[in-house]
Amino acid sequence: MAGNSQARNAELVRALLDGVGRHLKDGKSALARGFVESCYDGVAYEDMLEMSPADLEGSALGLFEFAYRRRRGQSKVRVYNPTARRHGWHATHTVVELVNPDRPFLVDSIIAALNRLDLTVHLLIHPVIRVRRDSGGHLIAVGEAEGRRESVVQVQVSQQLSRGRLKEIEAELRTALEDVRVAVEDWKRILSQIESVITELKTAPPPLPADEVDEGRAFLEWIRDDNFTFLGYRDYKLVSRRGKDYLEIVEGSGLGVLRQVSPESARRHDAPISRSLARFARRKALLIITKADAKSTVHRPVYMDYIGVRRFDRDGEVIGEHRLLGLFTSAAYNRNPSEIPLLRRKVRRVMERVGLRRGGHAAKAMRNILDTYPRDELFQIRVDELFEIAQGIRHLEVRQRIRLFVRRDSYARFLSCLVYVPRERYTTALRQRFETILVEAFNGNAVEFTTSVSDAAMARVHFIVRTGAEPPPFDVAEIEARLVAASRAWTDELHDALVD
Repeated sequence: MAGNSQARNAELVRALLDGVGRHLKDGKSALARGFVESCYDGVAYEDMLEMSPADLEGSALGLFEFAYRRRRGQSKVRVYNPTARRHGWHATHTVVELVNPDRPFLVDSIIAALNRLDLTVHLLIHPVIRVRRDSGGHLIAVGEAEGRRESVVQVQVSQQLSRGRLKEIEAELRTALEDVRVAVEDWKRILSQIESVITELKTAPPPLPADEVDEGRAFLEWIRDDNFTFLGYRDYKLVSRRGKDYLEIVEGSGLGVLRQVSPESARRHDAPISRSLARFARRKALLIITKADAKSTVHRPVYMDYIGVRRFDRDGEVIGEHRLLGLFTSAAYNRNPSEIPLLRRKVRRVMERVGLRRGGHAAKAMRNILDTYPRDELFQIRVDELFEIAQGIRHLEVRQRIRLFVRRDSYARFLSCLVYVPRERYTTALRQRFETILVEAFNGNAVEFTTSVSDAAMARVHFIVRTGAEPPPFDVAEIEARLVAASRAWTDELHDALVD
């Protein structure tokens, strides 16, 4: 079957090339044929059948004409609704076309940008083509080995009719392309900054416990070695003026997505920080690991990981911070915590504090809890909090019931809530009721969740409730009681009444 599909695909592409060649003069015809063959050779036969031969030819010609001229370094973006009268072909979808220098993360970032706008992708063509251009940016050769690599993307999305909506899509895509550009261009410079920090920790370590410095340095070396996608870097200094603390941006230090200082960021860092944040900023610990308050526009559309390395003076006081933004790679989530610096130290300390007999059932159960603990949480949580929560989870093995564990973000922007539910009780409707209760309890403005249901007796739902500010006072036991009440069916009430 695969062979038949490939043969039909090749036949359709040949017909397409013949059609394209008939529309152009000799010199441009050869270029167009090479370009179109590179674009459509890998497109699924079924996808091409969705358009009539005339519309397929028009689409290919339109993409070629759009890509025919591009100045060096330019990112070309076009969003339009093709019509037979104006463009020579027709589609029932809105068409998005982009031509760029080939870079990592381009296609992922483009699709993520379209998803942010709630657009459904119906067709995606994204070849990387080697081209040569003249001094004016015109195509003069396609497919030659010495040509520069260019990414050509055509996406058909659910049709958008208003001009304002088309402009919104273009603006979102240009933002994503610019963020990809600066992240890729500054990647080596960010690595150089990390190397400088690692060297400084070796040659002039801060006045902190030696094992903490060694583990912190090992962690920075680990993220440097392809375990973290670096998107941005910036340096900050912590200063006091007239009894108030300020976390100021070091001018010119920004790289990647932090290269430019937005007006909002400038205003925020020109204002004094709160007392609680000042206490956290001055905490004598080397590393800060948490989530940024912005989603990545590069690669994956998730909240970026924030890694801060505090700087100290000779007296051991915090004077600033090296800030890194990016995304942990799959290795950070797939490897055992015992293989990852920082996490291995947390796990070892918790196991030591628990004091269970090594090799015994209880010790194995605790180790499994730590190994399967939500990985983002394991990076962010402090050892004391991890110890308390892990002990609470272990007790669920004996008494299976609904439990809630809450951790505050260090910057008071979100609360991390682990909810454990007996597996046979868990449903989507129950998760939605839990979500409503947690958002109300913490005065949240957004919530995300991750569900883990296995053959274990308990299902786990990890909620991140974003508050944007310090949440109101709350009682975990009272919220947990509300979750329990929400889980009870009328049959539970009947059972209790009959027992009474």
